[in-house]
Formats: sequence, structure tokens, C-alpha cells
Amino acid sequence: MPVLLSLGVLRGTDKQPSGYLAFATDLRELKSLENQLLHSQKMEAVGRLAGGVAHDFNNILTVILGCASALEGANLNEEDRVEASEISAAANRAARLTRQLLTFSRQQIDQPRLVTIDDIIRKMEPMLRRVVVTSVNLALEVEHTSTVMADPGQLEQVLMNLVVNAADAMPGGGSLVIAAKDVTIVPGVAAEVPPGQYAMMTVRDSGIGMEAATLEKIFEPFFTTKELGMGTGLGLATSYAITSRIGGHIRVSSLPGHGSSFRVYLPHTAGEGYGRSHAPVANDEHPGDPMTVLLVEDDAAVRKVIKRGLEGLGHRVIEAHDGQSGLEMAGAHDGSIDLVLTDITMPGMNGREFVRQLEKSYRRVPVVFMSGYAQDAASRDGMEGGDRAFLQKPFSAATIASTLRQMRRGDRPANAA
Repeated sequence: MPVLLSLGVLRGTDKQPSGYLAFATDLRELKSLENQLLHSQKMEAVGRLAGGVAHDFNNILTVILGCASALEGANLNEEDRVEASEISAAANRAARLTRQLLTFSRQQIDQPRLVTIDDIIRKMEPMLRRVVVTSVNLALEVEHTSTVMADPGQLEQVLMNLVVNAADAMPGGGSLVIAAKDVTIVPGVAAEVPPGQYAMMTVRDSGIGMEAATLEKIFEPFFTTKELGMGTGLGLATSYAITSRIGGHIRVSSLPGHGSSFRVYLPHTAGEGYGRSHAPVANDEHPGDPMTVLLVEDDAAVRKVIKRGLEGLGHRVIEAHDGQSGLEMAGAHDGSIDLVLTDITMPGMNGREFVRQLEKSYRRVPVVFMSGYAQDAASRDGMEGGDRAFLQKPFSAATIASTLRQMRRGDRPANAA
């Protein structure tokens, strides 16, 4: 136990030593606060690093995803098609890793809405069954749950992280149960979470389990029991950060050889869940009538990929490499412009200023802003209104197509600013 030891001499009236005083101060709490400060500073540094590289990295991933999508849609043999799918899968994993870093460092934009846990689980079930190996028996025990206020994408991330973690704990196979139900924690009863009404999601596995020493560290960033190269140590830390930020709690119980159970408690919020308040939109892949799109993007590779994707949907593309060029191209265009797709962070004139300047000499046009910077996603200035939307890089051609269909129908896209 760390202590601060202070020693003093007691002297009598004759100034001679008559005894000693010894004070031992317990420094454990002080050391804990010091470690928390160091941890906070480390995560701030990680966040700054993640935010700094996110833009360039997400631009690169946008190109990779766009090219892979083009290959998947081409007339390839089965072997080449599988290779293209693997490229897309790897790029999406890299994008998830970037989002985990940004989420943990609190630089990822939150888009909360009323959701229900059971709806999230059912929608993700097909994807989750592809994640676990065939030797793992996945079962759902999902009841209707009350609504909670959360970002559905982040809840999906929590669920995916927990399921992947559980599947990795069962290398030889086993059973994996995902459950959801409402629970009430009453006052005056010893409980693992504060009293209140919660929607609880449970991910329970029959895997190798964990000893007490591991349980104490599992939510620490970069802590992992997996082999080198098999895990980043960010999955559970990110899940903990997301859950805590929306006022929830995550708890775990485990014993070596007896599996683990992760329980996520999210506080109820009155209202109707998004999964039940709107009728499902048909998965219509028809791009609709061709549009004239003004594309403003300073990265040539990203601009090329997006242009190819838009032209593949039948749209006409006017491309510009910066804001000033975009104004000039709009002024020189004889016909109408149906949509503007612009990057936000560009040299000389940013995307918001470009749109403001464009609307001084041109009618108001629907705009889709895009950026790889988390700070751009967090700032809503200039991106408000039903004819404004935001796309966080990286994104695929399918995402662009979906956004354009929603803009055409006049809907507010799910990822709109």
C-alpha cells in the first residue's frame, strides 16, 4: 500500500527529545486519481491522433469501398467476386475501427433518437449469424422493450462488439444467447445498477470465461487477452463508453470454464420507437429519374469514385475540385442543378461557405455535405433543414444511392444533419 510517511520529534521543556510522532497517510485514493488523470490525458492524445488522421484515412477508405463496389457489380467470375467482397469487408472493418477510436475519444457524432432494443436485435440478427461460426448455436430470447434515447448505430456497435467478443470466447463452439426485456430496479435493494426502469440487453455465452483479475480490466482501452493481431482491445472499452454516455450501465459476470454474461441497462424514455412509428421503406434500388449533380471534392481519387458511382445510377455529374471551381461550374452550366454533393473541408473555401455563396446567385438547391472529419459531423451550422443531409466518410455507392432516393422523396435521411 503506498503511503506518505511523515516523522517528527517531540521535545520537552528542556528541548531534549522525549518521543516521536509518525503519520502514515494512505495514498491509494490519490494514486487512483493520478492514474485516472494519466488515463484521461492518454485518451485525449488518442482522440487527437484519431481525429487528425480520420479525414485522410476515411478518404482512402471511401476510394477502396467505391472501387470494391464497382468490382462486385462487374461481370466477374466467382473467385474474383469473392476477392472483391473481401476487400469491401476489410475496408468496413477498418472503418469500424476508426469509429471506435472516435467514439471512445468522444469525437464521433451522436445522432440519438427513440429506439427499442428488441428492434435493434431483430434487425441485426442476419448479420450476427454471419459473424459467429457454424459451431456456435445463436439463440434469441427477445421480448418487447420500452423505448430508449440512443444512437441506433452506436447500439448496433455495442451489440456487435459483445457478440464478437462472445464468439471469440468459444473457439470450439458453444451456445450464444442474446436476450432483451424490461426490468425495474427498486430502491432499498442491493443491486448492481441504480434504481429505475431499464431496457436490458443480455449477451450470454458458454465460453472459456474469465477470472477475477481479467474482469477488473476488460473495459480498459487496449486491454485484450487475444493473441497479437487478433484484437485491438477497443471493443469492450467502446461499448462501455457508449453505454455510459447515454446514462446506461454495463455489467459482466463470469467464471473460468462457465462462460460470461454481459448485461446492458438502458434507462427508459417515453415515446414511440423509430422501429414501430414508421412503416418500413421498401428496398427500392431503382435510382429514379436522372438528376444533374454538382460534385465538389478536392481529393481527386474520391471525386473519381463518387462520380463513377453517380453515373452508374444514371445521373449526370458536374465535377469541381474546390469551392471556387464549383461556383464557376454552376455559373457556366446552362440547365438546372438538382443536387449539390460537396465536401466540407477544402482548401480556400470550405463546403459551407461554398453553399452560401452558391445560393446568393442561384436558387436554393438540396445539398448533401460529406466529410471525414468528426468535428465537421459534430457542427450542424449550415447543414440544417429538410433539404440538407450529411454523409460521414467512408461510405459506399449503396449509401449514396439510398441518400439520393430519400432526398428525392423529400424524406429527411437517417444520417441527415
